[in-house]
Amino acid sequence: MKKTTTIILILFFLQWKQISVSYANEHEVNEGEDSSISNDIMPFSKPEFYTTPNDTGITIAAYLWDGGHVDIPAIINGQPVTIIGESSFFNKDVTSVTIPDSVTKIGDRAFLMNQLTTVTIPNSVTHIGNLAFFNNQLTTVDIPDSVKIMGAESFSNNQLTSVTISDGITKIENGVFTRNKLESVTIPSSVTSIGNYAFYQNLLTTIILPDGLTNIGDFAFYENHLVNVDIPDGVTYIGVQSFYMKKLTELTIPNGVTNIAARAFQNNRLTKLHIPNTVTHIGDWTFADNQLQWVRFQSPLVLQPNTFVDQGNTFDGWYKDLAWTTPWDGSISQPTSIYAKGNALTFTVTFNANNGSAIDKQKILAGEKALAPADPTKRGSLFVGWYKDEELTVPWNFATDAVIGDLTLYGKWMKKPHTVAFHNDTDITTVEVLDGELLTKPLDPTKTGYTFLGWYKDEEFSSQWDFATDKVTEDITLYGQWTKNNYTVQFQTNFELITSNVQYGDKVEKPIAWMKTGYTFTGWYKDEELTLLWNFDMDKVTEDMTLYGEWIADEYSITFYTDGGTAISPVTAMYNKLIDEPPFPIKADYRFLGWYKDEELMKPWSFDTDKVTENTTLYAKWEKEAAHYYTLDFVSNGGSTIAPQMLTASTTATQPANPIREGYIFAGWYKDAQFTIPWNFKTDVVTANLTLYAKWLANASTGGGESSNQSPTPIPAEPVPMPKEPVPVPEQLEPLPMEPTELQPTQPELTFLDISQQHWAWQMIQEMAKQGIITGYPDGTFQPNVPIQRQHVALMLTRALELEPKKEALAFNDIPESHMYFEVINQVQQAGLFDGIDGSFQPNAHMTRAQMAKVLVVAFNLTATEQRTFSDVSATHWAYNYIAILAANGIAIGDQGKFRQNDAVTRAEFTTFLYRALLQ
Repeated sequence: MKKTTTIILILFFLQWKQISVSYANEHEVNEGEDSSISNDIMPFSKPEFYTTPNDTGITIAAYLWDGGHVDIPAIINGQPVTIIGESSFFNKDVTSVTIPDSVTKIGDRAFLMNQLTTVTIPNSVTHIGNLAFFNNQLTTVDIPDSVKIMGAESFSNNQLTSVTISDGITKIENGVFTRNKLESVTIPSSVTSIGNYAFYQNLLTTIILPDGLTNIGDFAFYENHLVNVDIPDGVTYIGVQSFYMKKLTELTIPNGVTNIAARAFQNNRLTKLHIPNTVTHIGDWTFADNQLQWVRFQSPLVLQPNTFVDQGNTFDGWYKDLAWTTPWDGSISQPTSIYAKGNALTFTVTFNANNGSAIDKQKILAGEKALAPADPTKRGSLFVGWYKDEELTVPWNFATDAVIGDLTLYGKWMKKPHTVAFHNDTDITTVEVLDGELLTKPLDPTKTGYTFLGWYKDEEFSSQWDFATDKVTEDITLYGQWTKNNYTVQFQTNFELITSNVQYGDKVEKPIAWMKTGYTFTGWYKDEELTLLWNFDMDKVTEDMTLYGEWIADEYSITFYTDGGTAISPVTAMYNKLIDEPPFPIKADYRFLGWYKDEELMKPWSFDTDKVTENTTLYAKWEKEAAHYYTLDFVSNGGSTIAPQMLTASTTATQPANPIREGYIFAGWYKDAQFTIPWNFKTDVVTANLTLYAKWLANASTGGGESSNQSPTPIPAEPVPMPKEPVPVPEQLEPLPMEPTELQPTQPELTFLDISQQHWAWQMIQEMAKQGIITGYPDGTFQPNVPIQRQHVALMLTRALELEPKKEALAFNDIPESHMYFEVINQVQQAGLFDGIDGSFQPNAHMTRAQMAKVLVVAFNLTATEQRTFSDVSATHWAYNYIAILAANGIAIGDQGKFRQNDAVTRAEFTTFLYRALLQ
């Protein structure tokens, strides 16, 4: 019969599969035989395999020999053998087989119904088909990690006692290990599902299910010998009769299980059961035929009628209570427990509280844990716990100890500790004292500004605690009583001391302020340096202390009445202080004699001794000067000589005869060498030494081809040497000599159109103009209020002083040699008066008053033994010392106590400063 079946299979494969025939000696060719004769022409000459090609090599389609050992070649016809085909070794009585490393797939039924006892599956295999090794004699098998698919019933009906399952398997298919002799198995962590009948009818006593498992199929572990099983938390489905086996005594159903199918745990030995709240379905007969004593449900559930029937020979129905008074109706509408009458053995636990409050007895299932009751109470005692013996040496542990018989537990007590809180008004400290014990007196607390008086039982301090006799019987609070300390506050003045007594934390009453002539009382201070003011509304007394009174000298105004002289700005001074003497006022034809306290000019003011005690007006005293004579010189500019005239002040000059110059026409006398301001002999008066300049026009009738209508060409006068020092004016003029005396030519006095005699700087501008230090602008103006330019400062300094070079010459990038002031700028640079700014001189830039101070101090080499300063000049200002030296030398007076160091210095101001410096 077997032979007939084989022939039929061969014919089938030849017709439909176009199978090639392979021989055991397929690579040998006998001598004389045509080597071109292939296996194809001898299909029935003892072939071993029939093969077919596949995408990766050769498939063994059929094995044609019977029984014994088989070596499957790795290469046939030069191609690798990669697949062992379906039913290829079916029912061949093969006892052993060598599978080459080239094989990747073992097909369905490949070795079905043979006599294999062992098999080595190479690491190249990734797929084992359904029924591949069904019905052999295998006892062990190692499934390599390369295998990803293991087909249904692939190792069913063998004698397996051990198996190693590939880590790559994710599902154990239906019936894979059915009807073997496995006693234990480790299912790899990669497995998430166990199929139906997977381990049906084995001898398993232990099994470890992986954490990732979610499904246990029907009959999966049917008729094994498992005593307990831990079902992973991820499992949601437990299949029909999956643990039907008569052996299970312990079972934990995890949260996560939703469906427990019919008869899943029927016919076991379970005695207790927890059903989690995730379970939504339990099939019929699921827990029938066990020995359950009780079941606890965590949530409502609809049950089948036979789910919990037949719980042993003594079972007499389910009840809702341990006393078996209320039968269970089979419904679960809320979390509840049911108890099996006849199975549930109970014991009584009695609680002896040792004079404490009574505790009810408990009826507990055998082997279960008693419930910890609420602690009993006992006056003055603290409950320690329950003990197994009257000697209170062995404690009962409600978490672990099981009730195995009737028993009595004994309550243990200790003196109750009470908490005593010491409230000292600033913080609270606590101690524990046993009931009925004396309290140890603590160290007296300290509190700034207070004295501690003792501890009291009440906040009203009416009952003091006696540490010698009072005992603690409850939690209490003791209150510390304090009394405020008294402190002395002294009010210190320069002439009197007042004392006041004040309690700690209270405010001191403000005393009446003292009166002090010339001073204003400003307040009381905490320190002798008078830096921290005491606030009578906010500050509180915390210790013995002295407060110091401060008086500030009153400030008074000093006004200078000049009686027609130049104005002197008012100044202010503090009470009982000296004031600086201002510059002398100027009044035409008068000599200043000093300042007086009264309008009658009887009480002179001494700037060395007189001190300011009130608002004061000082009056200027004058003395009429003798008549002044001035010289009026005539510069004829190449014409005939004109004799000078001696004139009294404010008189007109006599117009002389016109000078004569060959080839020119006389065009009149002018006040300036530039011929811009003509002199009017009828109206102009002499107020100082003065020079007039003759203006000429070329006479066209003398030849030269010039038109008589051509514009006149002024003839410049030769420069007249300018004195470097101020010319002193004698107090009285000597009588004029009878004989005419030849007069030396002097620098002409300049009259500026924009400077009247009422201008505050007129006198000084005139004096500087007389010395040739200033000349004004070509239009006859001086522009006194215009900020002075740096180049004009350089020009005035070189006219006023003989400057000595102290530095190497430095070329400024903005002063070429063609610059009109190149020489004078070079002089002031070499004299060390100007250094320039980033390589430039900036000739048209303005000069600040602070910069002016430095230039004058350096130019005149000024020093001072004492420094005077101004309210707006900080000691940290870079020009502080220069400004102070100017003030000490009387060059800088300021404006109402301020210097205005950052303001631009005007032309009038610089002329004044330079004038004063020249007087030093």
